[in-house]
Parts: sequence; C-alpha cells; structure tokens
Amino acid sequence: MAWDCSVYKFAMAGPDDVSGLESLLASGAFKAQEIICIIAKTEGNGRVNDFSRPLAHRVFRDLIASQTGMTANDVDQNVAFVMSGGCEGIMSPHATVFVRRPASVRAGSSDKRLTFATASTRELLPEEIGTMVQVDLVATAVREAVRDAEIADLSDVHYVQVKCPLLTSERINAAKGRGRKTVTEDTLRSMGFSNGSSALGIAIGLGENKEFLQRVLPTLARQSPHGVKSTVHPEFIFCQNVFDLHLNPLDLAFVLLVAVYRLLAPHNLCRANRRFAAIKARRMDA
Repeated sequence: MAWDCSVYKFAMAGPDDVSGLESLLASGAFKAQEIICIIAKTEGNGRVNDFSRPLAHRVFRDLIASQTGMTANDVDQNVAFVMSGGCEGIMSPHATVFVRRPASVRAGSSDKRLTFATASTRELLPEEIGTMVQVDLVATAVREAVRDAEIADLSDVHYVQVKCPLLTSERINAAKGRGRKTVTEDTLRSMGFSNGSSALGIAIGLGENKEFLQRVLPTLARQSPHGVKSTVHPEFIFCQNVFDLHLNPLDLAFVLLVAVYRLLAPHNLCRANRRFAAIKARRMDA
C-alpha cells in the first residue's frame, strides 16, 4: 500500500500545552486519526520522578481521543507516544507529530521518499528489563516496523526511536514478590540497562555490527531472563563504535574518559552524552 508520510513540529509553552496540535488539526493539515506517533521534549528533569512526561502524554492522548471518538486505551494502542524530559540549555520544549495516510498515487519504483511505521513489544516484566528478553523483543519490533513501512533495503533506515521502560520501586518489589531478581535495584541505573538493551535490539533488528554482536551475544545469552545480573555493562555498548569514528586524539581521549566515568558514576550522564553525540555527528558529517 502506498503511504503519504508527513512530519510536523511545534513549540510547547509547557508539558500540558497542545495548542500547536490543535491549530494544525483546525487548519485541516491532517486528521487526528492519521497520527501514528508524537515525540515531545518537555522541560522536566528526565528522571524517574519526572511528572512532565506522563502529563504531556495525557493531554495529547485526550485531545486525539476527543477528535476521533476513540477511548484513551484505543489511542494508546494506535499512537506511539514518546515523551522525553529535559531541555537544559540545548533546546526548547517542542513536539513532533508523525502523520501517515493512504496515498492516491504510488511513487515510481526508483523514487525514495520519507516513510515510517511503528511497532510495539508486549509489556516487559520488571525482571526482563535490561536482559536478552528485552533485546529480542526490540529486535522483533524493529523488523515489524521496517516491514510495515515497506522498506526493502535496510540501508535506507536512517533512524529508529525506542521508548523503553525503566524500573521503579513498585516494579522491583513486584518482581521480588514473585521470587525474581531485577538487573539492578537502582531505578536511575535501570535507565542505562534498558537503553543499552534497546540499542542492541535495534542493531540486531537492522543486521548491524555483526562482528560485535558475535562477541557479545553469547555472554548476554548466558544471563537468565528472570534476573541474573548481566555481565555486559550497558556502557560497553555506548563505546562499541568509538574506534570506527576515526576521532582525533583529543576527542578519542575524551570519549574514553567519558566511558570510564559512566562506568564509575552513572548518575551524571547528560553532558557526557551530549558531548559524545556532538563528536559522533561531526565525524559522521565530515
């Protein structure tokens, strides 16, 4: 099936500000039922107790429900909401809306145009977060999204966004109540394990980093899906492609220092992440 895919972005005055989306809907730019994903950056702290993420999710979901007549649960099943907290000095709060509708005319076979799709995993048990179970589920979802987007060549995939779960005190206690252990009992640290597992799942789903995966997967596979602590730290995944970037000595030294810092002090990662991302972007664009 041919799809017409479009992306719209607007500023947000606060986590509950949906006026930008309301204006687009009122102008007839697209219909609410054509929205398949909303990615929003809110000014929260980005941590476990960040209220701005669920608040933004709630107001966007309720607006779409009111426009389509769907229930809140139906909206959640049909629209991917990716709310990210934290805008410290880098960007202003905003939202990006991804719209997909059937196209009346299919483009020529030689044309390559924007396309995207979404897919979801089942709900992970707390003891599965940060384990090979999560890796496998993400990889499967990535393949499903690629098929739905009708992308024939994996080299045409330029971006994969995953919103992954983290551990909370309630989830950790629920696992304990079933006699299971979680990969960590540090809720903030669980973000690293979950992010790392999702990143590895993306790589597997896209068939990337095969040599790296052949070295790492046997170790990961030895961990129990029910809570034996991983022997591969997620920060290792963070550094897997450092030497492929051909960094200058100063940048390479900084990245390696960041890697050690992340292993020893995983609670203050924002600036290190941004610096590494900037280096990688600069080198890839060079």
